[in-house]
Amino acid sequence: FSIGTDPYTVYRALNLHSLDTSLSGLYSCRVSSNLEDSYASKQMIIYIEPEIIRFEVNEATRPKNAGHQFKGDSYRWVNLTCLVSGSYPQPYAAIKRTTEWGTIQDLSRWSSKVVSWFNNSYHIKVSAILPISNKDRRLASPY
Repeated sequence: FSIGTDPYTVYRALNLHSLDTSLSGLYSCRVSSNLEDSYASKQMIIYIEPEIIRFEVNEATRPKNAGHQFKGDSYRWVNLTCLVSGSYPQPYAAIKRTTEWGTIQDLSRWSSKVVSWFNNSYHIKVSAILPISNKDRRLASPY
């Protein structure tokens, strides 16, 4: 493989086929001559766009660790789940909500996160089980 016609720079590039995340890493070039040696390295990251990004809202049962203020029939429970699959490098994933005042509230404190590595990519599941008051009709349905 060559690039250009200049004899001093014709072989200055790599031609990589069938790229995947396993090719991410530190790449180095060493040039030796009768006068001296030269060496340089650069990190290369092969990015993979997520194959799946999904947000789900499902009914849930009251968690065992729910506070005493959430007992009885005054609340129903929803499970919010954010799924990201087949991505590299590891993406940031969190569940957030927009409050009635327009501010962003991060729900990480009430969320659980599972990160796994499979087939040279990251898979992340973030979920939060939250109460919704049955008394507040505005919150009874997200639609």
